[in-house]
Amino acid sequence: MKKTFFVLALIVSFILLSACEDPEGYVRLPNLVGLTESAAILDLEELGLVVNVVMTEGIEANDGTFAGYDQRMTGDLVPEGAVVTILIYDYDSVPVHFDGLLISKVLEGSGKNRAVELFNATDAILDLSDFGLGIYNDGSPGVTRTVELEGVLAPDGTWTIAHPESDPDISGLADLASEDLVFDGNDAIGLFDMNGVLSDLFGTIGFAFHSTDDRTMVRKETVTVSSPDYVASDWDVYAKDVSTMFGVHPVPFPETFSYNPDHLAIPFEEPYGMVSVSFDYNYDGDTAKFYPGFNGSDSVRFVGIDTNEIGDVWSYEARDYLNILLSGARTIHLQHDPSAGLTETYGRYLALVWADGVLTNVEMVRMGYSQANYHDDLERLVFEGVTLNRWFELAEAEAKDHGRGIWG
Repeated sequence: MKKTFFVLALIVSFILLSACEDPEGYVRLPNLVGLTESAAILDLEELGLVVNVVMTEGIEANDGTFAGYDQRMTGDLVPEGAVVTILIYDYDSVPVHFDGLLISKVLEGSGKNRAVELFNATDAILDLSDFGLGIYNDGSPGVTRTVELEGVLAPDGTWTIAHPESDPDISGLADLASEDLVFDGNDAIGLFDMNGVLSDLFGTIGFAFHSTDDRTMVRKETVTVSSPDYVASDWDVYAKDVSTMFGVHPVPFPETFSYNPDHLAIPFEEPYGMVSVSFDYNYDGDTAKFYPGFNGSDSVRFVGIDTNEIGDVWSYEARDYLNILLSGARTIHLQHDPSAGLTETYGRYLALVWADGVLTNVEMVRMGYSQANYHDDLERLVFEGVTLNRWFELAEAEAKDHGRGIWG
């Protein structure tokens, strides 16, 4: 009982002491955030303190301002006349990052398929042991995994790190196999130079949304130096597990694509199957008749597009442009899209329509006659290493950039 009373007395005494004024001969360190060096020094000297200044790395926007106390905190009690060290941001003290080595490719695929390629953009041989990879897992603001590099890299050469449990066609590319190469679509990957400074970055640090899942990313050939700031538009997007472009950099993105000849051997009634037809006529921009087999009471609805109804704006232009594509074609193939299926609600056939090897569905989007309405979460159709989803997206982006058709 006496022990309990003693503890309670101590607690009460502590509360009363806390409520009292600061002990005589002591001062509390004030909050100086945002103050310039001179203003911070003045405030502390007015409290009777001796100020020591130490510069610390900072960004340009904070240059010359208070960064914190060294080994002390705001609110600490210190004796009057004590020496207090403060930290001041110094932008000029930040080492300049080395920009001659950059992340050129990142593969985030199925299972444990993971690979990162580096490219030496200098005219000198680089000792890779001076560099390292840091992975920011699950939106972490700090590095959670590190990959130590080794070996040398010649000018204009590439060097690939892969997870050892990747598929053989991916792990076989590796100059270094590392079990620490663990990341997914919400993880950033940083390249650190010989000064320990972040010199290149893929992904957004502290961003936990899955934005790069199941794809291979290739740095555009227009990017010639590394950057600690990630720019998504600096990367071309390929299908998951596509690794054929590894080992060479830069890699130009394909400008066009055509069907897979292997699909010609599959009957149209089966997914991916194709059939050769002749054009009959079309009465709008997304529906047409072909023979044999797709005329009369039957017609073909084009997958992935939805042009305006006849009478609405750009409807006649869409109809006429599709007529030009089909009536002038020497060969036309209908393809059974594995995502859309064979027929739709009204009994019309659904198809990807190739005219002289050009996918007219995508071409109608590229010319601005329709939005891109193609969706295949499984991304079962890949052309030139790029998913059909992505080809539709690129076509719409081009139409918007040029103000074509409905985007004008």
